[in-house]
Amino acid sequence: ISLICEHTSRFTPPTNQRPRHPRALLMEAYRTKNWLFAVARSWVIALAPLLLSGVSLWGATIYYWANSAPGGGDYAESANWSPKTVPADTAAFAWVTNGGTVNFNGAFTNGQMYVAPVNGSSGYCKMTGGNLWVATNNLWLGGSGSNVGTNSYGAFTMTGGTLTVQKNGSKDGLILGQATNSTGVFTISNGMANFFCGIEIGFYGFGAL
Repeated sequence: ISLICEHTSRFTPPTNQRPRHPRALLMEAYRTKNWLFAVARSWVIALAPLLLSGVSLWGATIYYWANSAPGGGDYAESANWSPKTVPADTAAFAWVTNGGTVNFNGAFTNGQMYVAPVNGSSGYCKMTGGNLWVATNNLWLGGSGSNVGTNSYGAFTMTGGTLTVQKNGSKDGLILGQATNSTGVFTISNGMANFFCGIEIGFYGFGAL
């Protein structure tokens, strides 16, 4: 697995103030982080009904995996998605919520891939070859917020090909087990997986890599 993290941060005190004790700066940073997290979590909860409606959001469209047959179906088949279009550009978000399995062996780009992001959901993705580029957003397995995607199970298994997750942001290209009582599992036995901006494992749930 190739892991590349690109995130730096720096705090510069105002020039008109006396330098403060490092412990005070740490407490200020901690309070700011908690406030930002609370705001972000509130937005996730508030927007969840809109996201689940399948409407366009921020210029992107969510495509739900519709095939729940044993053994799953091919990512490249439009009939396996709702709406009936293969997610194939940065404005296309691919969500698996119905317990089905996405079989991938092609060459596609999508803007986001969520496997089991809603309460009580499950989903699976099996990549045997080809190239998948998740651009602009995350690969998320098991939940999509502390209280969104609870009791969910998402798994991504790689036995070949090249996976690249390149989020436009500061961190967390791959997120495993984000929600309470959720599980996210990423397994690779062959191929190459590149995660830009880092990995988050088991924030509120359980994650395995």
